[in-house]
Amino acid sequence: MKSWRVLTYALSLAVLCIGCGKSSESTPSAKTATGTPAAETAGHTHGTGPNGGVVFDLGAYHAEFLVDHPKQECKVALLGTDEKTPTPATATEFVLVTKETTTADGTSVAPMTIMLSPVDAANGKASTFVGTDPDIANVADFAGTVSGEIDGKPAAGEFDESLGGHGHAHTPHDGMVAPLHDQSGTAIGFAELKLHDDKGDLELWLAKDQDITQPIDLPVDSEINASFLDFSGKTVVLRARDNLQNEDEDGTPNLRDGITNYFIFPGDSGQDPSWLMGTEFKSAVKLTFTVDGKTYTSEEFVLVPHTHVDGHGHAH
Repeated sequence: MKSWRVLTYALSLAVLCIGCGKSSESTPSAKTATGTPAAETAGHTHGTGPNGGVVFDLGAYHAEFLVDHPKQECKVALLGTDEKTPTPATATEFVLVTKETTTADGTSVAPMTIMLSPVDAANGKASTFVGTDPDIANVADFAGTVSGEIDGKPAAGEFDESLGGHGHAHTPHDGMVAPLHDQSGTAIGFAELKLHDDKGDLELWLAKDQDITQPIDLPVDSEINASFLDFSGKTVVLRARDNLQNEDEDGTPNLRDGITNYFIFPGDSGQDPSWLMGTEFKSAVKLTFTVDGKTYTSEEFVLVPHTHVDGHGHAH
């Protein structure tokens, strides 16, 4: 039954894409067979959504595509006309098909076909649809199509993370999370690194758990090196803000009896952060630090910025 639904949706998408290929100059008011304007069914990428994902058109709705690499999970959230408000609709599932892509280190990621099911269904409607695939664990820009039925009508759309949004589901502080290992390769916890696009400043949290709730505390004078592998190995040094409270940019203290799990860049170091600024920044990153003669490293991960738009800034 599932394969039949996949085929049905694929055929619907193919019909819609054929219509998309026609010149808008020759058919300025073209409509699909359902009477819905073609622009409402084929769609295009709009930019960053309310959860940091990429927004695209899906039928008569807007939708946000998100990925959670550690959970090997992808998500499509239906949005209203403001491209922000979750908007439930009558839909039971979607078929999401990704194109072949590559990670920052050149690893190939094969195309995927993923069934998305509702996770918040109520009264026959839902706004959020989730599916899983092991290859979602790869940190890469995903692009592809979503197809199905919304409110009883065929709906299809195309998304592309490289055109807007970083596509990652919310992490504890809206940063990028990567596993940490000791020098023997044993997993010890996680690091969350957050880059602010407007100032190029970095925040880093170390924790035993992926939700960053159980701190890995280091001496307050510890230094964390962040190597940016796409910038000729350029490295910056993150340090505690101070030895008083070491507050993060939300004003939360992070100092406990001379130890802390929170570090920043540039702080008062005088290092230049301007090269990290901008919504389009992207680089593979690896973290390293040494404590008590032992060296710890993060897995290599792709860092993209947390964007500050529509007045959503951060404390100074």
